[in-house]
Formats: sequence, structure tokens, C-alpha cells
Amino acid sequence: MKKENLPKMSLVLSTYKQYKIIDACLNNLRNQSLKPHEIIITNDNIEPELNELVDKYSTDFNIILLQNEDKGFRKCMCLNNAVKHGTGDVFIFNDGDCLPHSRFVEMHAKLSEKNRVLCGRRVMLGDYFIEPLIQQKISIKEIENSYLRQILTHLQKAKTDYYEEGIFIDPEGVLGKLMPPRKMRDIIGCNFSIFKEDLLKINGFDEDYVLPTIGEDNDLTWRLKNFGITIKSARNAAITFHLGKHIYEKDSESVLTNRAMMREKQNKEQYICLNGIEKLKA
Repeated sequence: MKKENLPKMSLVLSTYKQYKIIDACLNNLRNQSLKPHEIIITNDNIEPELNELVDKYSTDFNIILLQNEDKGFRKCMCLNNAVKHGTGDVFIFNDGDCLPHSRFVEMHAKLSEKNRVLCGRRVMLGDYFIEPLIQQKISIKEIENSYLRQILTHLQKAKTDYYEEGIFIDPEGVLGKLMPPRKMRDIIGCNFSIFKEDLLKINGFDEDYVLPTIGEDNDLTWRLKNFGITIKSARNAAITFHLGKHIYEKDSESVLTNRAMMREKQNKEQYICLNGIEKLKA
């Protein structure tokens, strides 16, 4: 597909007190094979330093900075705010502490389809790589280029998790045509994209979720499915590298609380959330 025929891509970076990582992320995004139409940084806090980053990268990207007063976990509200202010056809959601592969935006653009939510996975990079990336002593491009050669470094020294998710397979290449992408069951909040018009059908993210996990990904899966919007896998094509290992356990308090809330909403068949982009009456 020619670049001029691709949809306009809005890349959303959700963040919270991660100024240095956002700096590293924007610097690495300079290497994208396809630059996004715009980058929307949505911050669940107010950090003056982020204004400096907007100025620093203003010649590279069209950046929209949205900051909110810190009043606890409000990621869903921040993401809805990004959707309201964005002007792209397709929105890619990537957490601010994840550095995308150099063909990340291109893959999301080329593989995008209406009535499909495109989902990739993340690689959990080990400590050996994290600080050098944040300090911009190495780049994601360098990690990509040596990824297979450094397998022992990743698995033994760095303790990289989900290493296999970082092996890039071009869907248009020979291997990509021979091997269908591995399936995805649920949306992963740090690596998915969707046409804006499809996300608006469910009124965006449900702001009733005020604890991490579930609300920004799993909750979307069942609500979108009701409108015939199914998951399309982009594993090993749209790749992002996570700087850290703070994964919530399946039985953590926030997961259990949010899961109970989701079940209640499912029982009510509340496919269009009331507390979303638009504030609807019950």
C-alpha cells in the first residue's frame, strides 16, 4: 500500500511522571519509517518539563500536549481527552514508557482495517538495556539491528521477558506470507490501534475505572465485539519495547476490583459506556 493511501495516524503516548522516558521515546520516534500525523502526549499530571519537550521536537512532529491535575489514576479520562483532541483517522495507543520499533507506525497504518482493532504485544526489556535507552546512549534502532545476534544477552544477562515478541516479521515478506500472525485474544493497552469512528461507537474508554488494568484494554474488547469490531493480530509486526517490569498480578486488588466492575457492566449489557467521551445519563 502506498504511503499516500494510508490513513492519518494519531499516536497517543499516555504518561505519568515520566519526563525522561518521554524524551527518549520522542527521540527514538525520529527513526520511524512512517511518521505519525500527530503525537498526542496525555499526562495524568502537570509537568512543566513536558512543554520543553514539545518545543524540542516541534520541527520533527506535530505534538499535542494534554496535561491534567494529579487527582489519582485517571488514565481512561486522559485517553478520552486524546481522542477528543486528535485529528487522525486511526489512533495508536502506546504507553509513554514503551519505545516503539522503527516500523511501528507503518505497520499499524498498513494493517489497519475498519471494524477491526489491531493488536500487538510488547517486549519487557531487561535492566541491562533500560538505563542506556533512557539516557539515550543507545537507541531502539540499535537494539532492533542486533536483536537476534544478542539473544543470549537478552535472555541470560538482561533477563528480557517475552523476547520472542520482538522478532520482527514483515507481513509482506516471504516469512510473513508463510506464517500467519499468532492470535490475540484481548486488547493490550500499550499496543493497539483503532479507527476513531469505531472507538466512538462505544463512547470511548469508560472513566468509571479509576484503578489500573482492565479499563483501558480488556473492557474495550467485549464492548467493541458487540458492534462487530473484532481483534486483528499484529504480533511480530507492530512491536513496542517496554522499559520496566511493573506488571500487575492477576489477583491484585486493582485487577479484582476492576474485573468485578466489568462483570457488572457485562450483566447490564452496557456496551456504550455512560462515563466516556460523552457523558450520558443512565
